[in-house]
Amino acid sequence: MNDIIFEIIKRKQEQIKFINEFKSENQVNLIDADYNNEEFMKDLHPLKDEKEGGARCAVCIKKRMNYTAKLAKKLGYDFFSTTLIM
Repeated sequence: MNDIIFEIIKRKQEQIKFINEFKSENQVNLIDADYNNEEFMKDLHPLKDEKEGGARCAVCIKKRMNYTAKLAKKLGYDFFSTTLIM
């Protein structure tokens, strides 16, 4: 579980770094949308022994992207990006 928390923090730090270095005519914001850890762990527990880049990552990315897309639409954003790539 500590590896998962570390990965989340690492990806968030990279997103903040990218936003700070990104040059655009448009304002770029970070929406810090922390996840429900209990729900997250319940969904991923069966895949806890998967290697990095495996089935666990695919489930995580799908959950996070779906959540982010819904939130971006609700807030009226034209687009969003992520550090969740494989």
